[in-house]
Amino acid sequence: MPEIIVCEEHNQVYEIWRERNQRGLTVTHVDFHCDLHGLLIDRRRGRAYIANPNETALPPVDPGNYLAHAILDGTVTSLRWVHDPHGGRRYDVGTVKYESDLSIVPYRLLHRVRDAREVPVVFEELTFDEWDGVIDGHQLDIDWDALGSKEYDLSRVRTLMESFLKRTFSAIPETTFVVFSPGYSHSERGLYEEFIERLASRFSATISRVPLAVPLPVHDLTTPEHLKIKLVQSLHRLGIY
Repeated sequence: MPEIIVCEEHNQVYEIWRERNQRGLTVTHVDFHCDLHGLLIDRRRGRAYIANPNETALPPVDPGNYLAHAILDGTVTSLRWVHDPHGGRRYDVGTVKYESDLSIVPYRLLHRVRDAREVPVVFEELTFDEWDGVIDGHQLDIDWDALGSKEYDLSRVRTLMESFLKRTFSAIPETTFVVFSPGYSHSERGLYEEFIERLASRFSATISRVPLAVPLPVHDLTTPEHLKIKLVQSLHRLGIY
């Protein structure tokens, strides 16, 4: 029977994959953010590696890099990242790097010289309008901020939620994760809980909830940090990554 696993933070998904000893997963990741921080994906070659070749390992697993870890250690070998047009790399900082990014040229050259480790990966980035639904065999990994971002008012959240639930799902995933992501999602949880219940009904799935053992610390951004984020996002919207 299909299952829906409800988590508070996205690194819990990685912990569950590891606990279940799952490898070679194919995943559809519905999220405002990529959660691939620290990774470079060469889409032309279908390879991934640590973006900065001066680093031999990623920082410890967190909600913003758990998928980078999952790809590098073979837990996930195929990933489709799906998001609203107001989402993705253009509206984020610390995102995944692509082979076409000008800022990564020196790192790519150094990576080749050092013949650093890389892994194979099948990867796509799609907007909701481009997405053709869950592929048979994929796990579905939903961050609520893809639909209920704190940047949206509740009417937009409702519209995105209804549009998602009305989609034609030709394949029902055996495992679906739904993650709240406090700090990135709208603080009103009524629609979030409604979404979980209606999705479970749609998939004829059971619901289980995984408590967060240790809440993540809240970091209040300083004014310089806010300004830096705004600058980086402005560059991203110009196509400079």
